[in-house]
Amino acid sequence: QRTKLTDEQQVWVQDGLTVTNNKASSSTKIPNGQADGYYNPARFYQNAQLIVEQAGMTKIEFVCNASKYVSPLKQSIGTVSGATVTTSGNTVIVTFASATDKLNIATLTGQVRVNSIKVYYAENTSSDGTVYYTTVIGEVACAHAETTLGEGLNPTCTTSGYANTLVCAKCEAELASGQFLNALGHDVVKHEAKAPNCTDIGWEAYEDCSRCDYTTYVEIGAEGHNLTSHEGRAVSCTDIGWNAYETCSKCTYTTYVEIDAKGHYLIDHKAQEATCTEKGWDAYQACADCNYTTYKEIPAGAHTVVKHEGKAATCTDKGWKAYETCSKCDYTTYEEIPATGHAWEAQAAVNATCTTEGNVAYDKCKTCGATSVADVIVPKTAHDLKHVAATEATTEAAGNVEYWQCESCGGVWTDEACTKSTTLEDVTTPKLETPVDPVDPVDPVDPDDEDDDEPTTEKKGFFARIWDGIVNFFKNLFGKKKN
Repeated sequence: QRTKLTDEQQVWVQDGLTVTNNKASSSTKIPNGQADGYYNPARFYQNAQLIVEQAGMTKIEFVCNASKYVSPLKQSIGTVSGATVTTSGNTVIVTFASATDKLNIATLTGQVRVNSIKVYYAENTSSDGTVYYTTVIGEVACAHAETTLGEGLNPTCTTSGYANTLVCAKCEAELASGQFLNALGHDVVKHEAKAPNCTDIGWEAYEDCSRCDYTTYVEIGAEGHNLTSHEGRAVSCTDIGWNAYETCSKCTYTTYVEIDAKGHYLIDHKAQEATCTEKGWDAYQACADCNYTTYKEIPAGAHTVVKHEGKAATCTDKGWKAYETCSKCDYTTYEEIPATGHAWEAQAAVNATCTTEGNVAYDKCKTCGATSVADVIVPKTAHDLKHVAATEATTEAAGNVEYWQCESCGGVWTDEACTKSTTLEDVTTPKLETPVDPVDPVDPVDPDDEDDDEPTTEKKGFFARIWDGIVNFFKNLFGKKKN
């Protein structure tokens, strides 16, 4: 039973056996013989796919419609793994090494026409040796009711042929040969000889036939090269090179292969500004593999000199000689003078008093006055104070205000804290003046009565009294101011 799915595919199904015919690239569609879809023989076109499927298959027999279909079918099945292909007359026999479920012929190398396909199974062999099989496409013999003239067999140069063979119009089986045709004989073409060279063969003068493969051609082998070896040369950045090679002294043969120059492997370098003493350069490139460079030197310049005065060294600070520097670089003629160090002189210790500070024993630099001890001063001692209470002055004795006096240095202060310095004279109040009796009036003395003689006792008493009064007046005046 055949089911025609499309013009491109046919499927036969019989007792679980399936045969699928997929036409691959032929422009001729699969023929649909009679109305019921049955066609015998079945046609499988060149480049089509043919699949036979059923479980447990051990052998398949393809009964071809004519002997000319045996070869393409056998050749196509020969590419299937695990299958052995033999032939018997017009039958192609496929035997599997082990039971298989599918035979897939991916591509038919030529057109094949099959009358029937028989599939054998191991499990269907009975105990008495009877072999069972399933047949698809059918075993109905063609009655050849309709015939037509076929292509016949053309004669060749050496074999005869015939024309107008009789074939069945339905199954295309060849039924009878037509008119006998004699062999044609060779159509001879003459060829000149050709000498061989290093790589090409040659031949002697010969004849062949334009219609068949007849020929008297005899080949002469190539002579081979007469080789000369050449050393290689390494490439450089700018020059080509080549590997070791050979040339032939008889022809242009060579194994020479030119190697292009590799070009520079450039490394970028930053610019360096020229200084007063060192040269500089612009930014440039240099090749790591050769001496190529774009380097351009910039000459060194000259110093721009600045003059500096010298400075004498001291005991603790360094000095320097007069020197020069450059305002554009670190050039200098600076020469340092080390510090001289101290010239020490021993100083004896001095005890402190209540009026003067003392000092510890130490060393003193004769040059700068520096001391070997940071704090050499010994503070003043405290005063040995005596307190003197205030006393009133009398006519018999002077008085004084309250004060304090140091018994060591004699200093006088009006306060115990010794912040208000004074003197004994300033703290002393004068004794009081004795009261003066009233002076009697004195008669005026007539100058004419006076003489040059010494004054009388009476006259001396008068002047003495006058002088004493004046003295007491001033004592009392100044004594009160001091108090």
